[in-house]
Amino acid sequence: HPGRFEPSLHLPIVCEMGFEAIELNLYKGRKHFDETNKSSIEELLRVSDGLGLEVWSIHSPDVGSLGGEDRDGQRRQIESLRNCLELAEHLGASVVVSHGLLIAPFDEDLEGSETRLAESLEQLLMIAESVDAKIAFENGTISRPGHRAIDVLRRVNQTSPSAFGFVLDTGHSNIAGDLHEVCGNVGD
Repeated sequence: HPGRFEPSLHLPIVCEMGFEAIELNLYKGRKHFDETNKSSIEELLRVSDGLGLEVWSIHSPDVGSLGGEDRDGQRRQIESLRNCLELAEHLGASVVVSHGLLIAPFDEDLEGSETRLAESLEQLLMIAESVDAKIAFENGTISRPGHRAIDVLRRVNQTSPSAFGFVLDTGHSNIAGDLHEVCGNVGD
């Protein structure tokens, strides 16, 4: 990752390497790319359109827990995902990737975390169904109850396929040691 993503500098290189689509990484924060700066967004659109390069997905930042006890953090994460969905619609991106199902303290209060997570997903469902992009929850590197990739997949499978999906990060699954378990259950 460059210190700062500059579409006019970096996207031509991406195209020269043969890529046809990118993921806009907001996970690294505004120092990397400021999605609140209208001119930065317009530059990204202008350059990507000019190169015929699709902004296929956006990786959201983690700013709070969708299932944690901190309700302010829960609100911040929901708002962040709302903003990413709106940006995805503006950029024509299909997916907003999120670690939102991973960042709750499940090992401290699994039942309470699951309840709070369900509340968050209900709010996000209304937002995601109103735009032409879905939130795809990514698996992580921890293999504990509530954090395992199969747990993320189970939660996604209990939700609306028009609003939510699953991203299999094979590197994360290799670290967690659950790649074969997940691959047999992902389906479409």
